[in-house]
Amino acid sequence: IVTLTTTGYGDMFPVTLAGRIVAGGTMLAGLALFSLLTSVVGRALMTSLFGKGDDEEGVGHKIVVIGGGRLPQGVDVVALVATAGSGPADLGVTTVPGANPTRERSSLEAAFFDADVKLSDMAASASHVAESMVLAASEGGVKHDEAIRRENPGVLDKFIYEAFADHSSKLFMPMQQFLTSLIFASVVLVVADSIHEVHEEYHTWFEWIERIIVFCFTFEFIASYRLAPKKLAYVFSMWGMIDLLAVLPTYIDIVINLLHFVGVEMHLGGGLLFKVLRMLRVLRMLRTLKLAKAAASNMQKTMEGGGSSFWSDLQIYLIALFTVLIISSTLMWNVEYDPLAVPPSTTQFINIPASMWWGIVTLCTVGYGDMFPVTIAGRAIAGVTMLCGLALFGILTSVIGRALM
Repeated sequence: IVTLTTTGYGDMFPVTLAGRIVAGGTMLAGLALFSLLTSVVGRALMTSLFGKGDDEEGVGHKIVVIGGGRLPQGVDVVALVATAGSGPADLGVTTVPGANPTRERSSLEAAFFDADVKLSDMAASASHVAESMVLAASEGGVKHDEAIRRENPGVLDKFIYEAFADHSSKLFMPMQQFLTSLIFASVVLVVADSIHEVHEEYHTWFEWIERIIVFCFTFEFIASYRLAPKKLAYVFSMWGMIDLLAVLPTYIDIVINLLHFVGVEMHLGGGLLFKVLRMLRVLRMLRTLKLAKAAASNMQKTMEGGGSSFWSDLQIYLIALFTVLIISSTLMWNVEYDPLAVPPSTTQFINIPASMWWGIVTLCTVGYGDMFPVTIAGRAIAGVTMLCGLALFGILTSVIGRALM
């Protein structure tokens, strides 16, 4: 896996001629697989942004709905719009791929011009379709509105709707910016608390700040639950589980502290309890995925307005890179570093910032070899991180290539 992903930690390498020949072939295979992965990820991203092209298999006939009518099968809509002002004679018999050619031009002319269709009607129709698509991609949209209004909402319900669902409200953007700041603040707390000297000095302050942040996240979860038309479905949805798991570790920690305060001791060998709690806190980093969702929504609005989506695409890439870097580095620190080990651990993954150096080197497939995991769990995490690095590079290649095009 190290050779195929061109990471090259340098902890293992062949010394025999036959081994080096095999390694050379493996490297070439890795490059070929990397090119394939880049193509697949790039094509998937382009398809998600623009839809399938005419040259892709499985594309059916294009039917344009205008004012309740349909253009006949076989009409090239692009040519139709481009030549609508110059009269029927310019339309010809051009057909879209896969359509049956129409020999009688008069029938095409009658189908279009008898309907008294104007370009302004087509533009209005397209705008309506785009608006519907953006609305369908949002978290409930009108459904949130109906869920609140049909229950004679009070002051709290109105506040929740305006702050978390109504994009036109004055409260929506400040609330989103506030929650985004909390996400980054919670990440900084976890990263800083992993440094031994900082932990000894400020751990108590970090605990209280973390509880305040988690209280805000809990209110967001309750608000999203309140807005959801199908509440149980939201709780077990991907975003609902992310919201729940983001606050759960802190509440478990609070319960353990309360049990300790009343005299109930919990004994688990080898500091397993603290290791589990530290691992659970990694799940809070999944909240960064909400940033990607917000960036995707902004990209849809940018595309609807006809502007360039390069910065939205780049924002999605940076958020994905940040998320993978934080989660992989925190996981590696958890599995490689044991502060209770006897004799003391000699690993270089002594805190999350140090692990982040390994993470960025691995994600960029540089592989200096100065830091590498030695445990089975650490190597498994490293393998997944390498593959994520390749996928992220494919996304970046697609974003830059699309901007150049």
